[in-house]
Amino acid sequence: TMNLNGNRRRVSILLGALFSATLFACSIFPLSNAHGEDLRAIWDNGGGDLEFSNPLNWANLDPSGLANHTLPGAWLDTGDDPVHPNDDANDTTNAIIQNGNNVLLSSNFNAANQFDILIVRFGSSLDIQADLNTNNSPILLGQIAGNTDSITQSSGAVTASALTLGDASSTYTISDGSLSLSGGLTLNNVDGSTFSLSGDTADVGAGNFTLNGASTLDLAFGATGINAIDVGNTFSISGSAILDIDGSAYSGGPATIDLVTFANLSGAFADPANINVTGFSAPTSIGYDGDSMFLIVGVPEPSSLMVLGLAGFAMGCRRRR
Repeated sequence: TMNLNGNRRRVSILLGALFSATLFACSIFPLSNAHGEDLRAIWDNGGGDLEFSNPLNWANLDPSGLANHTLPGAWLDTGDDPVHPNDDANDTTNAIIQNGNNVLLSSNFNAANQFDILIVRFGSSLDIQADLNTNNSPILLGQIAGNTDSITQSSGAVTASALTLGDASSTYTISDGSLSLSGGLTLNNVDGSTFSLSGDTADVGAGNFTLNGASTLDLAFGATGINAIDVGNTFSISGSAILDIDGSAYSGGPATIDLVTFANLSGAFADPANINVTGFSAPTSIGYDGDSMFLIVGVPEPSSLMVLGLAGFAMGCRRRR
């Protein structure tokens, strides 16, 4: 009898520990809701072609998605919002690329309300070569420090509510196409995140542009210069932010070239050691005025001469590019 009671106690303790561990795991990694629907679509390359818009490459799909939907992207699983469990309009889903996967987007993709956030993390990358419309959902690149994550856009139009480069060593590079963000473009800096604009054909626009800590804005000029990043509201620059400009491909003459245009400016690239301008055959200097940050290449225009004597702030009119 004593052995039996002891065994019962041990089994009870073991079951209790297992139940507690299960509750903990579910609280950290919520896999499904009350309807049994997965809340996350996880990239696994099950289709074998690395293609973002192939539903076979994602785990946790809605089984009815392939048969009942025609829009690209509509196959992503729709998990019920726990606040509105029976209201499809409030369903939530994360599309997650993680654990070292390298994903290709080579055909146009419209999210069509199918995910609430696109996450690229844990040593992964996304190569964008076509249109990506997140349907006003944000993109999070890099989430945890200690990882290296990247998104490379060589063509196509990317439209999202926001782009955040998180605490990982993350880099977003755009060399062609367009990036349109109705909200913010935000760089964090635990491992040093970088936004890189390359060439003279890409267009970038955001509601706000924020460089936190020692994050980096990297600009590589094309033959004719670069298209200014268009910030509808505030361009915020940390005192320790880094500005890298490469003019080795620039073949134009003396000019004043806008780098970032904005409605409001908060901060500046304050430390000269954090401003690296290379590759130009003529002298250069950085300046600011009421609505732009610009680069003067060669002999400054008369209206821009003040920039050299006013701590980098130019007053007056000048020719825009």
